[in-house]
Amino acid sequence: PVYTPVPPRPPAPYIAAWEPRFIGPGAEVDPLDERQRVPNRPGGIDRVFASAASRAKKKHVLTLDLADVDLVDGGLVVVVHPNRADRTQLQATIVDQDDKRWQGVIELGEDWQALAIDLRRVGLALDRLASLALEDVVPNLTTPFLLGPMTAVANAAPTPELVELRPPVLIVTSAKSFNDQLAAVALKRRSRDWRRDLDPTRVKVLVGPQLLLGEWDTLARAAIKDVIGLKEDDALPGRTLEAIVMQDLWLNAMFDGDQPVLDKQKHDIVLIATAGVEFPIGLTEPQAFVNFWKKAIDVCIDHGVMPVVVLGPSKVDPVALIDAETLWQHVEVYIRTKRPGVPMLDLRPARARDFRHFLPGQTALAARLFADGYRELVGRMRWLQKAK
Repeated sequence: PVYTPVPPRPPAPYIAAWEPRFIGPGAEVDPLDERQRVPNRPGGIDRVFASAASRAKKKHVLTLDLADVDLVDGGLVVVVHPNRADRTQLQATIVDQDDKRWQGVIELGEDWQALAIDLRRVGLALDRLASLALEDVVPNLTTPFLLGPMTAVANAAPTPELVELRPPVLIVTSAKSFNDQLAAVALKRRSRDWRRDLDPTRVKVLVGPQLLLGEWDTLARAAIKDVIGLKEDDALPGRTLEAIVMQDLWLNAMFDGDQPVLDKQKHDIVLIATAGVEFPIGLTEPQAFVNFWKKAIDVCIDHGVMPVVVLGPSKVDPVALIDAETLWQHVEVYIRTKRPGVPMLDLRPARARDFRHFLPGQTALAARLFADGYRELVGRMRWLQKAK
């Protein structure tokens, strides 16, 4: 008999976020520090690194240490922002430990983007690399380019889709207006220093009841625990998430009684996410704006709790979708023009099929956007507390 040997299995793909190490100039920058002028970041970009000017080359350069990074039959995916309109290219130079090198030009867009560096056919020892240098093609550009997360890929093609760049969520009109609004809220508590007396982890989340029907509720609770530093098996404080009752009596009495919906002793900020529950009960878009949103914002501020307006998701039946989207636009314009210190979280990219169901994959997106926005909000407040 003739035996045909079984061919070996192909190596399993390896795709992992990579903790960068740098050689030479360049530094991590605080994206929350407005003095750094870091462009608005997509969700998922928590750390940002900036290039540094090389006097010898008269170019901005950032060099990454690739020792111990295995990219065999793969490559890298890097997230980059040009940080100026006239920076349209970067040159990438990769050197292995035999001092062989590969160079290529990376085309840049105008915003944050994931860029794949495919090294499968470049002739380098991809299991013994030394460095990756990114540098300007055009000399004498004075501002740095920015680097976000990086992904190492082995035994697979590196593609931009391996890095999820979610839409930015937190909307803050300006750091000054945000700071002033926090001070005004604290003053309602007879506090002269919001930095001392307001804690963004003392949070209440009021949601349309349709958000409590499925998995979003579980994912959102896990996100809150992660942001405020609780362990996975720790319980959130009771009634951290609570359904909104779309009635004037409930709205006017949120701070009343022995067990109020909002308690200044427990809650310093409140995230309000109706998700469009205004419309199944028969409110028109103008009624929803005036009778609920304007009143809810005013009541919270007057009682010394910072409201955070959540735009979307529009978890409504198709007949109410246009009204819901119009409402979010109306509320956003009102906040930007009349209440510019009130922060907003934008969950509108997550789409629903109807009042009870998100579209496939959109429950997780809605939860990730919520987590991105709340994490960024806590970070912004923490930075302002340190920057006094």
